[in-house]
Amino acid sequence: MRRTAPALATLLMLLTPAMAENRIDTIRPDAPELAAFGPHQIGVRPV
Repeated sequence: MRRTAPALATLLMLLTPAMAENRIDTIRPDAPELAAFGPHQIGVRPV
């Protein structure tokens, strides 16, 4: 029991960031008007 509590606390601290969701490919409904996706392609094109 003495080792279980600290081990469980450590496990919870390590797993919490893995459950966080911070998507960068979506636009939230409360975003400003100029935050919409534009017509231009951005990225790397294979040759």
